[in-house]
Parts: sequence; C-alpha cells; structure tokens
Amino acid sequence: IYDESYYPMKMDYTRFVIIPSKVKHNNIEYTVTAIGDSAFYRNWEITNISISGSVTSIGKYAFYGCSVIERIILPNNITEIKEGAFSGCNFLEEIHLPKNLNRIENKTFEGCYKLENITLPQELTTIGDSAFNGCSALQSVDLPETLATIGEAAFCECKSLSSITIPDSV
Repeated sequence: IYDESYYPMKMDYTRFVIIPSKVKHNNIEYTVTAIGDSAFYRNWEITNISISGSVTSIGKYAFYGCSVIERIILPNNITEIKEGAFSGCNFLEEIHLPKNLNRIENKTFEGCYKLENITLPQELTTIGDSAFNGCSALQSVDLPETLATIGEAAFCECKSLSSITIPDSV
C-alpha cells in the first residue's frame, strides 16, 4: 500500500533499470563488473532489472528494500551474490539464478513475499541462514545433488511450500 507520508518520493511503476556492460566517465570507458554494496538500497521506484553479462558480483544489500521489483534478469556470469542482496524485494515474483552460482548467502531473498518460483543452479553447494526466510508464496523447491549445506531457518516462514526435494548429499 502506497502512503505518500511514509515514502519520500513519488512512485513510478514503469521503471526498468539496465545495468550496462560498459560506462563512460570523462571520456574513459570502464567495464562494469560489480554492483556495489547497497547500490540501490530502498529504491522504491525500480520494477524490473536487467544486468549485463560483464557483471560477476552483486554486493551486500545491493537491492535491499526495493519493494516493487517484480522481475530480475541475471546473466550466467554472476558467480557471487552477497548477503541480503535481494532481501525485502516484496513484489519479486520470479528470478532465475545464474548457472555458475554455487552459494546463496545469508538473507539473500529474505522477505520476498511474492516469490513463487526459484530455479536453483545445478552447481549450488550452500544455502545460507535465512536465505528464503519469509518467502511465503514459495511453492516448491528442487535442491540440486551438489548441495552440501542448508543454513539455519533457510526456508522459515515459507507458508506455501508444499514440496521440497532434498538430495542425499545434504
């Protein structure tokens, strides 16, 4: 529910953010390889994000509290998504994780209430503490055979979770 007295800016529900592969500053071209810690922290305008293939890392709490994000397109080059990167993205419904990702850090998707489906990479070895805590719309999870560790409260408060396949490796 949008309450103008609480949110300091007008919401524009058509905001689509594209993280480019290159940026130019003072006539010097730089390759974008990371999204820094808290880069878009509590940005209430972003609804969709597309990240270029040059990005390999998403920082801690990079998109924390971006509550109206619905869809995120991640390239397969991403090998690191740090703690809480998408925590509090309340309207996030779908995300396909990169195939090269081997860890889901603590609180990565905590409080993503509308997240119904998640495709986990086949190389995943670790799911951190509270990684999906509060993902109350999450319905089923197929954990890959490579998974060795599931952290404390990783799927706590996932009230719609009716099916979870746990491999013998855990």
